[in-house]
Amino acid sequence: MTVDLSDPQIQKITYQCLLRIQSVYDSLKSAERRAVDFLMTDPEFLAKNSIVEVAVRAGCSEATLVRLSYRMGFGSYSDLKAAVLKEDATENLECLYEGIEEHDDAPTVMGR
Repeated sequence: MTVDLSDPQIQKITYQCLLRIQSVYDSLKSAERRAVDFLMTDPEFLAKNSIVEVAVRAGCSEATLVRLSYRMGFGSYSDLKAAVLKEDATENLECLYEGIEEHDDAPTVMGR
């Protein structure tokens, strides 16, 4: 799966959520893919509406959205909703790597 990072809708989604989507996308069932495709085209709708409304718009069931949340590593659908949108439009990726140096080994990186 390739993601166009210049797409204004994609830019609204957190980097963490995009990574999780990319890590599971190829293993998703068709209904789960429809849900992810919808999430990527209208992340604000997913984050601000009920699971019933999202399922109708995405063309899947509520259970599919819950399963997708677990597949992406979230504890619940509510956790997915909370993680989708950037809280601050100025979020930048550099803060994710703050304190990590290029020469750090894996245990050092994991500890930060």
